[in-house]
Amino acid sequence: MGPMPKTREENSLSRRATLAVALWAGFYLLALGVAAALGFFAWATVNWGHELPPITIAALLFVCAVGLWAILASIVPRWERFRPPGPLLTAARHPRLFEEIRSIAGATGQKPPAEVYLELDANASVGRRGGFLGLFPRRILTLGLPLLRVLTRSQFRGVLAHEFGHFVAGDTRLGPWVYRTHAAIQRTVDALEGNDSIWRFPFLAYAGLFRRVSLALSQRQELAADALA
Repeated sequence: MGPMPKTREENSLSRRATLAVALWAGFYLLALGVAAALGFFAWATVNWGHELPPITIAALLFVCAVGLWAILASIVPRWERFRPPGPLLTAARHPRLFEEIRSIAGATGQKPPAEVYLELDANASVGRRGGFLGLFPRRILTLGLPLLRVLTRSQFRGVLAHEFGHFVAGDTRLGPWVYRTHAAIQRTVDALEGNDSIWRFPFLAYAGLFRRVSLALSQRQELAADALA
């Protein structure tokens, strides 16, 4: 027998994963390309700029060095410590809540989250945290207190099903890629704008493209989660 055909969910995840990796790779190729151009410009100034006044050479080298440092320092990934969005909820203290969570997890073919938090916003979200080098992270679920106060049980189940839809579709695995890329782009733009560098313009253009594509990706993720719910 040949390989089993991919399901619609697997194809959708594959496309979104490809897009997320393309966004990440595109930014780093741009950053390294601009950094290489700055390095070449500095090398050319030193080797071919003998007729330029020394103060001009020094100024050009300074501009290249500042731009090169700003880009390379900005693209280095940052380690971010997890900050709990609110108090940690436990099954011992909230058995009915966790019964609903386990029920929806089973209905969607997913494992229950390892940690459930309460926050004050009228919101719900899922994510992943911990692990080693991004491997074996724990799933987390965050629930807004207002939702628990105003939603009926069936409405609350719909919210849970939507959030578990993000686990089903693999959105919590792709989300960190998009988030880290966006953060690196913003750091680079901020650093270059602070130095009033002309090299910020390619990054500004890529930031606009990134926002449009990532917004479209996010919208598709939300619609897929709605459909599963």
